[in-house]
Amino acid sequence: MADCSNETVELLTGRDAAGPEAERPGRRRSSALRIALAVVVPLALLASVAAVSALASRGPGRETSRPSDGVALSAEYDSYVASGPFKCTGTWAAIAPGQGDANVWRCLGGACVQASCRCDGNFDCMDQSDESGCDSGDGTTQSAVSFGGGGAASRQDGDGAASQDVGGGTFTYAPSPATEPVPVPVPAPAPPAPPGSSSSNSMSFPLASSWQPPPPAEPSSTGSGCYESGGFKYQEVWRAQGYTFFDSFNYLLNDANAGAAQYLTKEDATEKQVTVAYDNHAIIRAGPKAGQMKRASAKLETKTKWTYFFMAAKFNHVPWGCGVWPAFWTHSPEAAWPNGGELDILEYSNEIASRSSFHCGLTNKCKLDAGLMHKPGCPKYIDAEFNFTGDFQCVTHYPAMIGCAPNRLPLRSGEELSMKPFISAVEWTPNYVKLFHIPASEAPSDLEAGEPQPDNYDRWVTSYFPFAASEQKRPGSCPNPGQVMKAQQLVLSLGFCGDWASKVWLNSTCANTQGPRLPEECVAVDPHNPMGEIPAGPRDCCTAFIHDQYDQYGSDEYLSKRAYFNVSWVKVFQHADRRLKGRGGLFA
Repeated sequence: MADCSNETVELLTGRDAAGPEAERPGRRRSSALRIALAVVVPLALLASVAAVSALASRGPGRETSRPSDGVALSAEYDSYVASGPFKCTGTWAAIAPGQGDANVWRCLGGACVQASCRCDGNFDCMDQSDESGCDSGDGTTQSAVSFGGGGAASRQDGDGAASQDVGGGTFTYAPSPATEPVPVPVPAPAPPAPPGSSSSNSMSFPLASSWQPPPPAEPSSTGSGCYESGGFKYQEVWRAQGYTFFDSFNYLLNDANAGAAQYLTKEDATEKQVTVAYDNHAIIRAGPKAGQMKRASAKLETKTKWTYFFMAAKFNHVPWGCGVWPAFWTHSPEAAWPNGGELDILEYSNEIASRSSFHCGLTNKCKLDAGLMHKPGCPKYIDAEFNFTGDFQCVTHYPAMIGCAPNRLPLRSGEELSMKPFISAVEWTPNYVKLFHIPASEAPSDLEAGEPQPDNYDRWVTSYFPFAASEQKRPGSCPNPGQVMKAQQLVLSLGFCGDWASKVWLNSTCANTQGPRLPEECVAVDPHNPMGEIPAGPRDCCTAFIHDQYDQYGSDEYLSKRAYFNVSWVKVFQHADRRLKGRGGLFA
């Protein structure tokens, strides 16, 4: 095999590796229905200096560091990234599929490979198109990979140039000279895309995308020993509440998910009433049309970070509905994603139910022990990744490794969550993470008093990550449980469409109930495999509905009734022997 890996590291850790604000490269990943289908992104990209620099660019006073072992770490992913495809960014994003320059060649599926990997006799593109049109040495050329569906067709022109019509565009590439090496045979092509989809990935969702298995039988009572206990009594160290709610947040501007959101500055969000603070609650809502096929929105990140804490947020309403992609999550500014850890507290799109998940890298690797998730007499936790068939592996490297999501079923949709006010809470200790869903009407008195004791909240646990206990049961599975996450910031975002809601639109209840008709007027575009379509473009069903350029779908009214957060407060607590050392710092 041609050694493209060194060139990949050199290019991706240097120039043009990412945009100026790629704040969570490869992310959003957190949910099975979109992450399992994402394009392969090498760890070199995830750890690139551009991505780390992007973290620093999102606000003043940020602590960042460039990992010194990026090249060595990427070697550990040899079975996944070797010389394989990576996301086309910067100037490479302008290269048409089936074309290339001196550095890269773009696969028909949309990913990039090194130029030296083109016609080297090895399949480097996931769709094998890097070996299509190459001379076999006997005067014939390899056939182009046919994607089928959506009107795709292949043809051979009179001058020997091969073309493929895919949806809205034609990709052309000429046969290689007769001196090229002999490629290996081309395996059978991937299944064709269903009508109305830009990607065969949509065939992975034969059921409605809101499907979930029936919950296992619950124990009559939660016995002792189901969960670890920290024994901590917490004290409040930070809060966002009232008229100054938004003063505690940075406003992030980039959309890393190729979606239809145009995130606004604090000044613009205030002017357009996308973010509004009142005396007893704050609103983050879908705003008016903004920019080319975009809708105004907000992505908020706390100015402070914490190591080990209890966090609680009271929600009176959360966004829900077609094209909507809300998330309440944490990430770390101290390491390239996912080596700082990411915890998804609430996240969902369209009518898909929310699930909690965790993502880490090889430097902070962790696999949870399945036996701890299914203790006799205790609530059962199902890994919701891979359509509820995950194995509790939290290491994330898309698409083969997408993190862990141990959830207690049934999962709740955004519509269901909005029926009654609730408190979403997280406890992170050196040994474990617990997530809680507490009905506001049952709020514990110690939490209301500002001194929560979450050891008493086990009946409300919805997701459980026993890092230390997993390591004890299987040494080496989670070798540094106390450092599996670096200091975390809270993020509250309201996104639209992109590489989740758009991709699964075909198999959601939104198709042909909201927006243009599918497939006559639109397609469900997968941004990582657009097949000639434009991600977040006018032919994408989800984007066309959310933007509603000509006010023909009633999207303004639809979103005004559904797509908003109403949050009373967000509070962070720490136990007595840990206190703030100034903005973003801690000491024991």
